[in-house]
Amino acid sequence: MKNYRAKVAVMAAMAAGRKRVDAGDLKGAIRRFDRAVRLDPVAAQAYLYRAGLKLLVADDRGALEDFQAISRLEHSHLPAYRDLTTLSAEEFPKLIAAAERMLKRAPNCAWAHVFHAFSLRSLMLYEDAINDLDRAVACEPKSAALWAMRSRVKLTNRQKFYDGVRDMEKAVALAPDWGWLNCWLGEALRHQGEFARALKALDKGLSLDGRYLRGHAWRGGVLVALGRSKDAIKSLSRSLAFDPIYHYDFEYTADQKSWALNQRMLARRQLGDVPGALRDLNEAHRYGPRYAWVFNPTGDPKIFEQGIDELSRALSRDPKIAWAWAWRGWTFEQWGRLDEALSDLSHALRLSPRLAWPWAWRGKVLLAMGRPAEALDCLDRALRLDPAYAQAYGWRGEARRLLGRIAPAIKDFTEAIRLDHRAAWAFAARGECWQKQGRLKEALHDLDRALAICPDYAEALAWRAETRRLAGDLKGGLADADAALKLKSGLVLVYLTRALIKQGLRDYKGQLADFRRAARLDPSLLAAKA
Repeated sequence: MKNYRAKVAVMAAMAAGRKRVDAGDLKGAIRRFDRAVRLDPVAAQAYLYRAGLKLLVADDRGALEDFQAISRLEHSHLPAYRDLTTLSAEEFPKLIAAAERMLKRAPNCAWAHVFHAFSLRSLMLYEDAINDLDRAVACEPKSAALWAMRSRVKLTNRQKFYDGVRDMEKAVALAPDWGWLNCWLGEALRHQGEFARALKALDKGLSLDGRYLRGHAWRGGVLVALGRSKDAIKSLSRSLAFDPIYHYDFEYTADQKSWALNQRMLARRQLGDVPGALRDLNEAHRYGPRYAWVFNPTGDPKIFEQGIDELSRALSRDPKIAWAWAWRGWTFEQWGRLDEALSDLSHALRLSPRLAWPWAWRGKVLLAMGRPAEALDCLDRALRLDPAYAQAYGWRGEARRLLGRIAPAIKDFTEAIRLDHRAAWAFAARGECWQKQGRLKEALHDLDRALAICPDYAEALAWRAETRRLAGDLKGGLADADAALKLKSGLVLVYLTRALIKQGLRDYKGQLADFRRAARLDPSLLAAKA
C-alpha cells in the first residue's frame, strides 16, 4: 500500500484500536483492527495484535485464522510486530494462558509460537521465549522473518548472543534483498564488535531501504565506534527525523530515540562540542533515564577523570552552564566522590532551581551519605517538577524505606515500575519491602522478576535468599546465597543469612564459618546482633 493517505487511514484505525484496548473495550478494539485489515490485507502487525485480542475474548478460531494469515504474508518490509504493537503479558496476565490454549489446539502454527514467545519476552523470560521460537522455526524453516525474530531474542540473552548472530546470518542468507534484515545483521555485528562487517551490512540494508530509521541509528553507532564523528552525526540525525508512516510504526520507540541521542552525544564529545553534547544527553535522559556523561561499568578512574575534565573545561569558558555543573556532579557521584558531587549539584540548583533531575541526583547523593530525611525533601521537589522521572520514585522509595515508611516506599517502587517495566532495581527493592511486611509470596514474585531482567543482580539474590529462608525453602535460599556471594563476596548480611540456613540444614560447621566471615568483614554488625 503506497498511497500515503491510505496508510494514514490504516494507522488511524490501529491507533483507535489501541485506545479501545486502554479503555478495556476489547471487542471494540477488534472492530478497529478489522477495519485496518480491510484497508491493508498485508499489515502483519494488525493481524498479530488482533489475534491477541481474540485470544483474550476466547475467540480461538478467529485468532488461529489471524496467525495463519501472517504466515502467508510477504515480509520483505519490516512490520512493527516485534515490539511495538503486540500485547504485553505484563499488562494482560491471562495472555500467556490464552496463547498456551491456542498452541494446544494448533501446535504447528508458527506465528502462534511467536506470539507466545513475545508474551514471555515481555516478562523477560528469555529462555522460555527462545524455546517457543525454536518451535516456530521448526514449523517454517525457510522463513527468514522467523529466523530474525529468534535472533533478536537471543541477542538480548547474553548466554545465547553468538547463536543470535548466527541466526541473523541465516536469515539474511534466506532473504538477502530485505533491507531491514541486513540492518538487523549490522546491529548484531555492532554488538559483537565487528564494526567493519557491521558497516557493510548496514550500508547494504539502507541502500535497499533508505527510510529505515533504526538502520540509520545503528549505522551512526558503528561510525562513533570507528571514530568517524561527523559521519556519525549525519546518520544519527537522519535516524531522529521521525517518519510515523514508515511500515506503520506507531512510534520510533523512546528507547531507540534515547540510544540514538546518546550516540550523537558521544560523537559531539569526540569533536569537542560540549554544549551540543549536553543538549543531546538531556534529551536522551528525558526519553530514557539510563544515560550519563560517563559510561564506566568497570569504575576505571581514568574514564571518570576524562569526563570531569571535559566538563571542567567547558565551565572554565562559561561558569553559568547549569547542566554542566549538574552532569559533573552526577559524574562525581558515579565515581564515589560524594562531597564534590553534592557541591556541584548544589551549584547547579543555585543557577537553575527548577531543574528536576539535579534535585533528584542531589537526593541520591544525600542517600549515599546516610542523610535520608534531607534526601526525601530533594526527591519530593524533583517529583513535583518532573512526575514522570522513574528513578526519582525509586530513590524516594529507598529514602522512605530507610526512614521506616514501608507502605509509602512500596507505592514509590510501584510507580517506578509503572514508568519503567524493566527496572530490576525497583522490583528488587519492592520485593525487599514486601519481605519486611511478611508478605513473602509478593516478595518472591518481585525478586524473581528482578532476576529475570538482571540474572547477575547480587543484592536481589541476597534478598531472595533471605525470603526463601523465611518461607522455609532452605535449599533454594542456600543456592541464592551462594550465587550472591560468588558475584559479590563482601555482602556481610548474606553470610548471616547463609549461616542461619546452614543451621536449619544442621551444617553447624558451615554455620560457624559463615558467622566468622561476617565478623571479619563487619565486627560491629555482630556486636549489634549480640
